[in-house]
Amino acid sequence: MRVLITGAGGFVGANLARWMSAQGRHVHVLLRPASAAWRLEGAAAERHYADLRDPAATATAVAAAAPQWVFHCAAYGAYSWQTDAARIHATNVDGTVNLLEACRRSGVEVVVNTGSSSEYGYKDHAPSESEIPEPNSAYALSKLWATEYCAYHARTHGSAVVTLR
Repeated sequence: MRVLITGAGGFVGANLARWMSAQGRHVHVLLRPASAAWRLEGAAAERHYADLRDPAATATAVAAAAPQWVFHCAAYGAYSWQTDAARIHATNVDGTVNLLEACRRSGVEVVVNTGSSSEYGYKDHAPSESEIPEPNSAYALSKLWATEYCAYHARTHGSAVVTLR
């Protein structure tokens, strides 16, 4: 199986790339052009470079990778120093929309979006999927919007798009 992992320069994406590679998958990773990819050392993965905020570059990278499945791990705003609300929205919302459109046009079978527990806001317990989201930051709100857009996209296009939190 051919897979594409966005955000593969990050902790989750890099570990997923290594694991998928070890499972014998044909792994492609999508990295920002200026991304440090040191976490990918030892992973057998073909690298593609594009900023998800750029629809044309995203479409080109997805088409070049020709994946069957996409694991969308890219995000911005999860760290305390990542506070630019416009960039958070552009990366997490617009970037997700760009990726889903590129996947639809390229015939990707399944997209797995990574959500965030931040979508639920501060809780004194592990939230259940049935709890009402209460995002309390630009990051949390952007992740909730991306989750909702993924569900909308799946309904509208009859595609397999799921979000895991």
